[in-house]
Amino acid sequence: MWMPSLGPGGLPSFVQVSAVAGSGNSGSRDEQSSAAEVAEKADRDVRRLTSFFGIQGELVWRLDEMVDKRWETKELDLAKLYEVLDAARSPSGLLVAKLDEMESGTFRANFKRDEPIDKLVEQFGLEGPARWRLVELRVRRKSRYQEDLAR
Repeated sequence: MWMPSLGPGGLPSFVQVSAVAGSGNSGSRDEQSSAAEVAEKADRDVRRLTSFFGIQGELVWRLDEMVDKRWETKELDLAKLYEVLDAARSPSGLLVAKLDEMESGTFRANFKRDEPIDKLVEQFGLEGPARWRLVELRVRRKSRYQEDLAR
């Protein structure tokens, strides 16, 4: 693939670059298989999130690495990612920004108030991880959310 670049003297020119695995470009078979291997080795919850939003390739690996580094807040981080990626026009693009925030230490997992979830948490005396899983399910089962609450 040809990409614009600055040549000698600052004049515009084009340089040839290889395709990035998982970006939709026609990469080599080795690049495609290595992206598939990364996705298979990723944490189960990371695979679930990336599959739900159609995220592939290097982003799966980056998120998996970040989850390994931030293991003590894994459930909270993933629940927040479900919440923000659900409203994104481009989940992949927003995930890149959120990963950058995690790396710089500015990522905050503040949730929107959800009265039905708050009532369930209070009624059953649930702890943080259960609340975060409910937030995740609210996004993943959006079409059946009201039905699930009625049960």
